[in-house]
Amino acid sequence: MTGAPDAQPRSASHEALLVRIRRGVRFVVFAAVVWVVILLVAAILVGDGGALVRLEKAGPYIALLTLATFATNHLIRFARWQWMLHLLGARVPVMASFAIFMAGLGLLPTPGKIGVAARSLLLVPYAVPIRTSLAAYFAERLFDLAGLLILAALFYRGPLAGGLIGVSVAGVACIALVARYPDPFVRALCRLVGPWPKLVRAVNATAGLLHAARRLLALPEALLFVLLGMLANIVIGLLVWAGLAHLLAAISVGTGIGAIAFAHLTGSASMAPGGLGGFELALLLDLEHMNVRQDAALIVITCVRIVTLWGGVVVGLPLLLAGLRRRGLDRNADNAA
Repeated sequence: MTGAPDAQPRSASHEALLVRIRRGVRFVVFAAVVWVVILLVAAILVGDGGALVRLEKAGPYIALLTLATFATNHLIRFARWQWMLHLLGARVPVMASFAIFMAGLGLLPTPGKIGVAARSLLLVPYAVPIRTSLAAYFAERLFDLAGLLILAALFYRGPLAGGLIGVSVAGVACIALVARYPDPFVRALCRLVGPWPKLVRAVNATAGLLHAARRLLALPEALLFVLLGMLANIVIGLLVWAGLAHLLAAISVGTGIGAIAFAHLTGSASMAPGGLGGFELALLLDLEHMNVRQDAALIVITCVRIVTLWGGVVVGLPLLLAGLRRRGLDRNADNAA
């Protein structure tokens, strides 16, 4: 993050966030170790050596394909993020913005969206209000959800295809209506959850983010943002298709895209940090339904999770810690922890 502004004064809320970031780093390291152990155990239980033999031959190609998918996926997502910040009036240098964008991915598999808050904190020195960056993130998630529902309706061919198409159509319609006319829905929800003050506050906070992101939710930009998110996920679907093809487990391109959409939706529905567990299980079961051998499926799932989760952690954590250090935000954080 070369050329970053000078260190900023640290408020009590910043101190509390720094403590959460440090704990988040430890959680990510622990989650990564557990994930690798589970993956190794699964590979031992289901592997017969056939996929490993094929991986020896196709390994360099699959590794290069995974790296290219990681780069393409995140460049598309960053271009959308930078465009959204621009529409909201934020002017952040491209390279600094990219470093902050990737830094936010370093804590993706943590509870409470700590990485999102850390990204917002790193944008403050560039005169980007926290409310603005949170509104951009909120809109980004809405666009991704709408895009995944559309991709699932178009391409998913698993055992739940019939029901998922109906849910997808209804979900996209609800997202569009709520984004365009939030106030009636907010009032109705507030009446519904009136007996629970915490839920009322959550509904009002969501409404505030919708209003803050209103410029992003207007046509034609909103449609383009949805399409960019779909394109990023299509690239990952291509990785599934091409990876399996080189492991001699052929599926169609559309099937790979549909499997990725369903896995993302399942991971989000599980409410687990980074979709851990739900994403992997959904993709594994879906590939099994397509008669893909488990050992080949595990190899492809590993590649996909490097693209969608762990690659971002490996790149993002050093950028996050370096960004905090450069702004003087990490001083005494260890004592606070």
